[in-house]
Amino acid sequence: MPGAGKTTVLAYLAADLIAEGRHLPGRILIVTYTNSAVGNFKNRIGQFLEARGLPRAGFEVRTIHSLAVQIVRERPEAIGWPDTFAVLDEVRRRTLVNALTAGWIAAHRDTWEALVREDVRNRDQALARWAEHTPELMSRLIQSFKARQLSPDDALSLTRGLPDTEPLRWAAEIYRDYQRALAREGLVDFDDMMLGAYRLLTGEPDLLERLRQRWTYVFEDEAQDSYRLQEQVLRLLAGPGGNFVRVGDPNQAIMGSFTTAEPALFRAFIREPGVDVRPLTMAGRSSQEIIDLANELVRWTCQDYPEPGCRDALEPQYIQRVPRGMGQSNPEPEGRRVLVRDFPAYEEEMDRIAGLAARSVRLYPEATVGVLLPTHAMVDRMLALLRDREAPAIPVGRTAPLERLRLGSDLLAALAFLAAPHVPERRAAAARLEPYLDRWLADAVQPADVLLLRMAADLRLSGEDLALAQYLALRARRLLEEEPLYGPGDVARELADALGRSGWLADALYDRQGFEPQPGVVYVTTCHAAKGLEWDTVYVAGLTRGFFTGGLRDRTLSEQWSLVPGQVNPEARALALLDQLAGAGGVSEDPAAAFKREQIGEKIRLLYVAITRARRNLLLSYHWRNERGYDTAPPPAVVRLRQFVQARR
Repeated sequence: MPGAGKTTVLAYLAADLIAEGRHLPGRILIVTYTNSAVGNFKNRIGQFLEARGLPRAGFEVRTIHSLAVQIVRERPEAIGWPDTFAVLDEVRRRTLVNALTAGWIAAHRDTWEALVREDVRNRDQALARWAEHTPELMSRLIQSFKARQLSPDDALSLTRGLPDTEPLRWAAEIYRDYQRALAREGLVDFDDMMLGAYRLLTGEPDLLERLRQRWTYVFEDEAQDSYRLQEQVLRLLAGPGGNFVRVGDPNQAIMGSFTTAEPALFRAFIREPGVDVRPLTMAGRSSQEIIDLANELVRWTCQDYPEPGCRDALEPQYIQRVPRGMGQSNPEPEGRRVLVRDFPAYEEEMDRIAGLAARSVRLYPEATVGVLLPTHAMVDRMLALLRDREAPAIPVGRTAPLERLRLGSDLLAALAFLAAPHVPERRAAAARLEPYLDRWLADAVQPADVLLLRMAADLRLSGEDLALAQYLALRARRLLEEEPLYGPGDVARELADALGRSGWLADALYDRQGFEPQPGVVYVTTCHAAKGLEWDTVYVAGLTRGFFTGGLRDRTLSEQWSLVPGQVNPEARALALLDQLAGAGGVSEDPAAAFKREQIGEKIRLLYVAITRARRNLLLSYHWRNERGYDTAPPPAVVRLRQFVQARR
């Protein structure tokens, strides 16, 4: 349940097991998704142990990717990897996929263009959009091959019989070239890391047994965002005897659009025979009025959603308030504090919400305020409107621009070079900082955090670039406190692992797990990035079908309506073909319709997450004419919530 304290419960359970000695002879492994969550878990478990008079020991907290790296480094030669392998960061991954895709298109221009309709209005513009979308599609399909444990040869063999105009066949060819490029550089990506960890655990039984002795309990946080290969790795580590504790909320599974997360896996897990499910139904975050709205969304979706195939989007689990005198008390504001508003047009809605948010921080300086929006473009517009009103406003959870990711990669490449300047590949990887490398060699004996700060000073970094360098130095210092024997190369490897994960840099510059909103400021973020956060007053704007798909006839951002029939949603078609070819079952319905149902379900869960960010006051809003002047409308869920709110007033 949102606000039920899942992280606290997991940390308290770990401390209890350690206090009772039940973790011996090994340690408890806690797996989470962000570096800031790692720090949060370490602090909470440590505090619980110290309260019992015990040392901060007996547990280990890792991100899923750093865990995979640790496993593979135990025995890389067993899966044919050099012990000097390096992890490809996200910047170079995107650049490589983009370049390979552009090369493929240039070599197969007619085949690629054949998917764009001849009768489409402004075909040049349609081709430009298709060119922009194709690399992203290829990247997702390469990830899908790896998630199904398919090698490039497997992918080529499966797709060889497909027509030339099937993007899945293109992806198999680009996948082959992508892996060859990585092999030439001694690189692996994060999907390779998970696959490598799985291959090691299944192929080296003595290593698996040793790791099971090392980690006698395996805890997983945010399990609703797990994916198949990750779940298999954690199940192997836990072993047949159990000791596998997973914490998650199926109703907050909102990452499928951005990752390979499969929400159905956690739902299936909690229904397995022998799994002891302990629901956390009480939550003290929100007022009763907000709880009632969230519960109505659950009830209506499960029972009355207009598209019957979407009624399983939410689990029929309902939030209960915390009884008085037991833990955190729910807020009890006076009067009605939940509203649903509509506006004639997009710009009017944005302007009005900006005015209301600015007014909130002015009239109620002791309260916290958040504005949640569907897209980053809308976040930028809201920030501009708030600045026009001279209202203090801070963006939250922004994805870092490629330039900043590249800077982080360059700093860590330079750090790795200083650890092994005799390795030519290290110098080549840090080539963008070549004028400084020899100068920094004189200080190479310094700790990694000192070296990073020296680099920042010499490069004269400022603003967010300086903040990034300082944060990397802080992370390096923390690593050195935990692992005193680490050299610059070890620190560079660990931080590069984290930096490469999508979204990590935003997490670094704005440590969301430890984030406590300050009063007197308007925090502006996307609905996705708001997960895990909370404010006294929350405005959720832009709730239209253009962003919150509500029915099978609604257009979605993943659809390409300029493409030929059957390829309007090329990802859905390609994934359905892949499952069919890989023996995962036949296609029982139109793959685009099935894909859209999944997207509708995720948007319903996203609305649920947005609603449950509010403690005391909540305003949901939408508009009837979008920013391009076209008519739009609210999705069915928002219509129902407005009816519910009006009936109670």
